[in-house]
Amino acid sequence: MRNKTKRRLYRVISLLVCMLMVVMNIHIVQVHAAEKSYQYCQTKTEKGVTFKVEWDEPKLGEETVFHLSATGGNASNKYYMTSPNYSNPGSTEREMLVDPTYSEWKNYTKECSTYDLKFKMTASGTYYFRFYVMNMSSPVVYFSIDVTISVSDADHPSVDSIVESAVAQCNRKTTGSDYDRALWLHNWLNAKLEYDKTLAWCSAEGALTRGLGTCEGYQRAYAKLLTAAGIPNERIEDRADNHTWNAVKLDGEWYQVDCTWDDTSEHWYDFDQRYMYFGLTDELMAIAHEHHADLYTTSGYQTRSTSLANNYLVRNGDAAKWAEAYRARIQAKLGARETTFTIAADNSSYPPSYSGILNGITAYAINQMDWSCGNLDVSLQAAGSATQFTFQVSYAEEHTEHRWDAGTVTKAATCTQKGIRTYRCTAAGCKQTRTEELPALGHSMTRVVSERVAPTNQSDGRERVIGCSRCDYTEGGAAISKLASVAYSTHVQSIGWQDVRYNGTMAGTSGMAKRLEAIRINIQNDSNLGIQYTTHCQTYGWLPWSFLVPKGAAAPASNYGGMIQNNPNTFIAR
Repeated sequence: MRNKTKRRLYRVISLLVCMLMVVMNIHIVQVHAAEKSYQYCQTKTEKGVTFKVEWDEPKLGEETVFHLSATGGNASNKYYMTSPNYSNPGSTEREMLVDPTYSEWKNYTKECSTYDLKFKMTASGTYYFRFYVMNMSSPVVYFSIDVTISVSDADHPSVDSIVESAVAQCNRKTTGSDYDRALWLHNWLNAKLEYDKTLAWCSAEGALTRGLGTCEGYQRAYAKLLTAAGIPNERIEDRADNHTWNAVKLDGEWYQVDCTWDDTSEHWYDFDQRYMYFGLTDELMAIAHEHHADLYTTSGYQTRSTSLANNYLVRNGDAAKWAEAYRARIQAKLGARETTFTIAADNSSYPPSYSGILNGITAYAINQMDWSCGNLDVSLQAAGSATQFTFQVSYAEEHTEHRWDAGTVTKAATCTQKGIRTYRCTAAGCKQTRTEELPALGHSMTRVVSERVAPTNQSDGRERVIGCSRCDYTEGGAAISKLASVAYSTHVQSIGWQDVRYNGTMAGTSGMAKRLEAIRINIQNDSNLGIQYTTHCQTYGWLPWSFLVPKGAAAPASNYGGMIQNNPNTFIAR
């Protein structure tokens, strides 16, 4: 009885299991999604294998999914995408974006039927992709498809647009010197960029639109900025160290600049570590990258860097401050007339790659200082290493009398100021000088500035102007008053007052049988002159000469019937 019961229970359980499986199968069929469709597709067939790449419309700043699939041959496939390339709008110059050595796409996928690869495009321009398929048939079939995608979005400008905007801002905010602009662009780039610890992003596109880059990304981005600013630059590579940086030409001299190693927030020592590698010589850069010496000592090396004049720590005054700290110790050695000596470096506890560079910069500053022993000049040459400074010194010759040279005019005399001639002792190393006063030259009035302008009764004249042939001093040019003139106006029958006439020009009318009814007479341009005049009257002819007549007084012809008495407004100036 128990066995029958057990068998029945087994049959019930088996039936339930079968029913559950049916239900599960139905459920799977119900949730199985339809194959996704994409907006874009490229295919390629080789040796019976059809490779397909599909994707939707890309959105800048968001990941684009590339769906890879293949049919034919063996159903088992592997997929692979090489490092994408980028070019700016309107440009055919491509830039590899990812270091293929460290890229997450450097190997084929595991065997699968399909695979989704993702990539985020971040700048307006054109992106170039190459996808590979490896069909595991025998023999293996593998080939690639190239996909080119152009994208544009004002919120995601091209690399060149970002560079142009940065350079324009740089030009507005600096003095315009190449040093100031190169330093500003160095700071601007390092403020935007973080070192890519995955060692993937090696491009200017990655540095300027993703904020990530290896040393290659720093170097490429800085090169683009410098080139756009018109500052000459070259790429420097230490292949043994697998590192790269820039050589920058400032004021005609090449300097080594490493933005990557300057991009630090560390502040362990008594200087700003963000500028340690701005403006180094080749020798100092080789302290940080020893194999750089193999490059800069070759005959074909084009960017030999020997100057520290535009080194940041020199320009900001740190080097001079450090050099001054050694003055007393150096002067004590000079007082003892030592010709070769060493002084321990104050920063010998720093890492040698730090102290070696800093002491090389400090030695440069020491060499720019004036040194003496008593009144004698000293020729001193300092060299810095990680732990000490080495000095080579030569002293001036002893002498009891100064031997003066012919002298040099150190301040030229002018027409009004005295000059100075400076004489220097010619004894080797002597620093003594003496001065001699040079007399003022005085003016040399040989230059004609303007000729005499004669006056007229209408305008003033001006005396001749002469000037000094050595300076702007002038003499003459006094104004000459207008010439004295007799001005008169006549009142004619039925016409009235006529225009003023001068100095004997006829007034009134002629041939019109009009009477001259009144006359106004005045002296212009000379208040010390008076008027005497005679008139010719009808019937009487010429009358006697008048005496000086006050304003408003009767004219001499008032008692003659041939001429009307003068108007009360008529006056004679005296």
